Amino acid sequence: GLNSSFPNYPTSTLTIPTLGFATPDMSSVIDPLVANYMNQNGAPGGVVTITYNNHLIFVKSYGYADIANNLFTQPDSKLRIASVTKAMTAMGILKLVHDMNLFVLPIGSAGWQLNYQPFVSSGFGTPIGGTRQAWIQPATVTDLLYHEGGWVEDYEDDTTLLAVESTLSTSAPPDCATLLRYVEAQPRTGADFLPGMGEKYSNIGFCALGETIRRLSGASSYIDYMQSNVFSPLGMNDT
Repeated sequence: GLNSSFPNYPTSTLTIPTLGFATPDMSSVIDPLVANYMNQNGAPGGVVTITYNNHLIFVKSYGYADIANNLFTQPDSKLRIASVTKAMTAMGILKLVHDMNLFVLPIGSAGWQLNYQPFVSSGFGTPIGGTRQAWIQPATVTDLLYHEGGWVEDYEDDTTLLAVESTLSTSAPPDCATLLRYVEAQPRTGADFLPGMGEKYSNIGFCALGETIRRLSGASSYIDYMQSNVFSPLGMNDT
């Protein structure tokens, strides 16, 4: 199937070690697909889990968690989930909507709109590397949830994050408030737009949502709020 559909994407032959449980028929189909993907993309390790009717029916790990020390990935290995975090952040926002009875407007088929504007003209504090750009206007939480906040400078890679680290002369990742203080001082690009007037996938927009959660909830941090109000109540103990 792979070669006939993608003739320039050859089936790999390198064996990938695997651990876990599954029926032989499922393994015979899934194992080579996963191995092929890992070989072709240079992925050292991964985990595949399938559920059906709330039951685990396939749980297998592939490859290595630590290549240098020859340590296999385990079925319960914790892996970086990257932008899956965005769905969790949205859940945190909706939990605040529910618990704080924030003003909600119905908007046709979309069903709801959080009409809360958290960012006043002072932004997130003193901008880093310049003055706060006049083009940056307050964005609603809804704008940010739909990637309509207006910032598009970054968001295919980590260049903005690396730039602010260089500006601050630090090797540690900045917190969201610091990152946003840097972004607010950046000149408008041809791709930037006023909030609600366009759509572009934005990591910084969701960073702003995390900061919104921290400020609105009064929690010491975004993750403290999420742990207490989303993860623990749902039994997400390994997230």
